[in-house]
Amino acid sequence: MLQMVDKDTGLTMMMEVQSKPRNPRLAENNLFQLVTWTRGLGDTHTWRTRESFLSSIKTQDHLIYRLRKGERSRRPTLAVLHGTEAPTIGYAFAHYDLLRLEFDQPGDIGPEEVKRALDLLMVELLTYEEYIAGQVYRFTIANQAGVVIERRDNIYGEDYAEHLAQTAFDTHRLGVDAREG
Repeated sequence: MLQMVDKDTGLTMMMEVQSKPRNPRLAENNLFQLVTWTRGLGDTHTWRTRESFLSSIKTQDHLIYRLRKGERSRRPTLAVLHGTEAPTIGYAFAHYDLLRLEFDQPGDIGPEEVKRALDLLMVELLTYEEYIAGQVYRFTIANQAGVVIERRDNIYGEDYAEHLAQTAFDTHRLGVDAREG
């Protein structure tokens, strides 16, 4: 838990780990679907086997990345598999039509869009990893009377949460100073 108090304005900011955060795979507008056959990892799906998945997904219609299992703080995570250094435990895939919409690209998806898609997948995987690792935060900012004037939930990643909390706290402090000045 992180707490800051500004004695001049009476503002208090408190940041803490969120006890029941939302799963970003269920709550976010994700570009990719994550399919694994490892319990507790990836999105829910109806493919019983890898073979049934691979036979039903047309590679000409989808951008597909192989996934490997990683580990962070002794908890399983997912990462894009480059090469053959680890077994494939699943796949991340996005339909090319969805990529065209995302990138406002009416024509073919080229190498630049594929690179941008991979970057977005990496963000999705990192957010999911932070969720799995329990690194989801909330912060509240309260005035001198204890009234909450701002609250944000479901912030994935400690550094990002601290940055958002500090920025909001500074903004409110300046606003209080400006009103009183």
